[in-house]
Amino acid sequence: VGFVVNHHQFNIKNDNRYLVPFMVYEHNEIRFGFVDKNENIVIPAIYDKVYDDFDSENDLVRVGKRFCVNYGTEKDPRIYYYFTCGLIDSKGYELIACGKYERLHFVSQNLLVAHGNRLVERGCALLDKNGNAIVEYGVYDEIYNFAHGFARMRDCCGWGVIDEEGDCIISSGIFNEIWDMDARYNRIVVKRDGVRYDVSIEVLQK
Repeated sequence: VGFVVNHHQFNIKNDNRYLVPFMVYEHNEIRFGFVDKNENIVIPAIYDKVYDDFDSENDLVRVGKRFCVNYGTEKDPRIYYYFTCGLIDSKGYELIACGKYERLHFVSQNLLVAHGNRLVERGCALLDKNGNAIVEYGVYDEIYNFAHGFARMRDCCGWGVIDEEGDCIISSGIFNEIWDMDARYNRIVVKRDGVRYDVSIEVLQK
């Protein structure tokens, strides 16, 4: 988030963010936290990564912690370091704790897609902001951004479309390809046997 600057060159009063990230360096490791405009620590420096900004009190921010796993043997250790992602509010409450998911990204204002450790598992889950599963982990390989309440998904059979409740609107395998949802248009583009078709959002809503 932003740039690392010398604290003598930085005036926190001029920063428009609701909370401002800071870092500490201890035991050869960097940790990140957040302070308010009076430089009071609101969220202690316990995270290895910060992915977003607290521009307002109501924002949610993705944070990361580093983990290591040995997926080799005692004679041939293979240490793999990776980051797990969590979600916190502006008071530091962890809505989604670090440790379970390797990646989180918002696909709508209220929904996130979560990926686990890519070394040992495949697929994703669709979560609400409290970490509740709308679509359980592993049902789909990937879920993309929502527009007009619908999103592309991909599984072992191909491309399909789901709604924000996780219900399948277009089953995978019907179309060879589905273009990414675009909020600017009231349609999606699909492809079957080399022919492109426009599917109206109104058709999906019925």
